[in-house]
Amino acid sequence: MVGRGRPPPPPQVARDEGIRPRRRNMEDEENMYGKLKFNMPKFKGEDDAEAYLSWALKVDKIFRIHNYSGAKKVAMASLEFEDYANTWWEQVVTLREEKGDPPIDTWEDMKEEMQARFVPTHYKTDLFNKLQKLKQGTKTVEEFFKEMELTMMRANIQESENQTIARFFNGLNYPIKKIVEFQQYSNMVELVHQASKAERQVNEDIKYSKSKQMIRGGLWTPPPQDRQALLVVQ
Repeated sequence: MVGRGRPPPPPQVARDEGIRPRRRNMEDEENMYGKLKFNMPKFKGEDDAEAYLSWALKVDKIFRIHNYSGAKKVAMASLEFEDYANTWWEQVVTLREEKGDPPIDTWEDMKEEMQARFVPTHYKTDLFNKLQKLKQGTKTVEEFFKEMELTMMRANIQESENQTIARFFNGLNYPIKKIVEFQQYSNMVELVHQASKAERQVNEDIKYSKSKQMIRGGLWTPPPQDRQALLVVQ
């Protein structure tokens, strides 16, 4: 019995009451992902390292959101093999059985086996050489950055962000580099933004210079494709 004049005690809250909604949300999320339908990509076993790496990346994404066992991942991936890839995999399985070797029962081991077959040993060396010579050239800043980033991922190059910044900066076209070197940036994303901004400035300067020359008496000579367009108009 509550004493006279005293407020009633607060209601007792179960210790795990605050945890239950969070746990339910996690379970709901897992159930949602489990019900999603995914189309596993096909793999034909072409003599193309890029084709294999792209396929493996797509399968990786699917497996990351499903709590499959290693053996099930191997089975699911192998079901999507066609043509040469299917014949090659059956041979791998048969040879391991004949030798008494344990079956490949993890996705990582399967990728290692596939990489040894479908990615030539010189592939990474070629990528590294390409990366060392990579320049912006006729590419936009964004195109140059994406190509550099993709090449680094394909070659599995691990380096500090400062090294990547230096690599990207040195590959920029000189007019852009000249502007960027006076700008402030503290990471790779900021450098790309500054370089893109400088690129727009350079392009605007070129347009202004061309229009100014034309106004002064046609001193600017249009490039061949533009001259052809002018002849058609005339």
